[in-house]
Amino acid sequence: MSISFLIIAAGTPIAAAHDVRIDHHAGATQVSYSAQAEVKTRTIGSSSPTKTDTQRCRWMADVVVERTPQNMPHLTRVVSRDQRLSGSLPGACAGKGKAIDREVAAKEGEVRSHLLAVAEKDSRLLMAEINAAGQLASN
Repeated sequence: MSISFLIIAAGTPIAAAHDVRIDHHAGATQVSYSAQAEVKTRTIGSSSPTKTDTQRCRWMADVVVERTPQNMPHLTRVVSRDQRLSGSLPGACAGKGKAIDREVAAKEGEVRSHLLAVAEKDSRLLMAEINAAGQLASN
């Protein structure tokens, strides 16, 4: 059995963004949430010149959501890594980058829904972090 790993980092097929305004005690802050897919591939099965090729390319994409509050770089961080997309293609993974990109891009609606849900959920946490930072600054 042949197993290989490949990470496709450049040219991520999904790059979704969402901007919100958070009103807090010190005013208002624009916050950008961005989602990117980190794709990993694995070839499974075997390839032999005398037998039928049974190789398949399995891909997995972890969706990473990062928040970036304007003028508050200390509160920039990854807020979610809990969505995983996956699929498979016939054959070895080598040379399948564009086909995998197309399959991942076809799931953009799922990623956008996840991004919006994460942003909504994180806004309460971000508000608490902003308030805590304000209290530390006033002490």
